[in-house]
Amino acid sequence: MHKILMSTEFWAALFGALAAFLLEALRRWAADRKHELAVGNEAVFALAQMHTLATLFFNQVFKDREAEVRSFQKRDPVYFEYLPFGLPWNAAVKVPLDRLGFVLGSYHPDLLNRLAAVDREFASCVETIVERNAQHREFQRRHVLLPATSGTRSVAIMEEMIGVDLCSQLKHSTEFLKRNLPRCAKDALSVGQQLTEMLSYHFPTGRITRFTPISRTTAIDAPQVTAPLWRRAIRTLVSALRRPTGVAPPPDSTLG
Repeated sequence: MHKILMSTEFWAALFGALAAFLLEALRRWAADRKHELAVGNEAVFALAQMHTLATLFFNQVFKDREAEVRSFQKRDPVYFEYLPFGLPWNAAVKVPLDRLGFVLGSYHPDLLNRLAAVDREFASCVETIVERNAQHREFQRRHVLLPATSGTRSVAIMEEMIGVDLCSQLKHSTEFLKRNLPRCAKDALSVGQQLTEMLSYHFPTGRITRFTPISRTTAIDAPQVTAPLWRRAIRTLVSALRRPTGVAPPPDSTLG
């Protein structure tokens, strides 16, 4: 045993094994950190989508319709005059809560609870939109079957002829969305900014996705973002060295 402990080969093998173990542990730690940062940025993006969609739904159905009715009829629209929502197939955005467990190990563990609350709030709004669309379609179907009249029916008479149960459900869904869509957009923005701040402390050297609302006239307007100076310099150099390519017209002799 003494000879083994005094052997240089033993210590070299031991230190080699320890170095390999530590390097593998460091590699796994770095890979886990990289994965956690990617999930955090994905959550920020999901919250940004929730904010955008909630704002879009509110403007599409409530804000634009109110401006139209006030402009032509000088009054506020009745709850059944708000049209159905145009709900895209991919509107069910979700925060990846099952992969955000590392937030509990950060300096701000309660943030995960607020992320779950916003996720449930947005899911509730989307589910209510689906229900309201179905209720509004049924309202329109019953309205078509009513006898024609030369005048305008009052809201009370309309509700009695259509059905008080359906009208009550439609009114409740409309008021719920009118009240909660702006709140959901505000909460998604606030929690997204909190998550960005937490990630910047938890991953001080990582590239963090920052949630900053930008004023746009349409959803695809490009924001005013400038690339870093070193990227612009490299692109300028590469563009100067690259041989231009293109599609040249055929020679005149081949045209006929």
